[in-house]
Amino acid sequence: MAVDNLSELIKRTMIQTMRQLRVSMPCEVVRYNSKRQMVDVRIVQPEIDLAGNNIPMPVITNIPVSFVRCGNSHITHPINKGDTGFIIFADRDISSWVETNNTSVVDSARTHSMQDSYFIPGIVGGGKNANPNDVEIKYNNTTIHLRKNGDVDINTPSKVNVNASNVIVTANTTVINSETTNNGNVQINGNLTVSQLLTTGGFVSNGTSGGGIAQFTGSINVTGDVTANGTSLDTHRHNETGIVTSEPI
Repeated sequence: MAVDNLSELIKRTMIQTMRQLRVSMPCEVVRYNSKRQMVDVRIVQPEIDLAGNNIPMPVITNIPVSFVRCGNSHITHPINKGDTGFIIFADRDISSWVETNNTSVVDSARTHSMQDSYFIPGIVGGGKNANPNDVEIKYNNTTIHLRKNGDVDINTPSKVNVNASNVIVTANTTVINSETTNNGNVQINGNLTVSQLLTTGGFVSNGTSGGGIAQFTGSINVTGDVTANGTSLDTHRHNETGIVTSEPI
């Protein structure tokens, strides 16, 4: 009987110890501090005591967030109240490391404490639909797809801003299916084909303003008629007045 009691005591002690040994738990964000990249989280599953009672878990404050980061590169994203993820509990006291990046000091002998944890965002209960074929980056209504066939799609109801000292696009064909405004000089080192109307306007060279002037160096070859101020180059006529002709009729 004494052996059975001792065995039961050891068993209960081990069970209680294992229940107090924290490794990881699902949690929900209560508050996010983006300047410090820390969250307050609430563990969403209660503890269970030896009598089988559910014990609500407290809010754990000032937990570092795990983002992808190496050297001078990183990927971050907004975190909102109610977002879910997992909290991971460290083997040792990491408070000095979290606050000052000091790896040579351990402030206490505690292990697997709720105070020594970090948050991995994005893990959700119940599952979420994911694209089975492509890499997808989504924020609200803006989505970037890296397609399996090599295509890259950017879909946004807003605008795309590119700020750079130089932008170089190398492609066999570039198609722009929209109106385009260029607020600087344009240099074309090749043939230019215009299938519809070409209009010039605004300020022109030598300080002259008006309808605009198109200046060309070299020959101009035209297939079809040319009209200037309503007068056709093909069909206009001159009145002969001796050697010098008059302006077109």
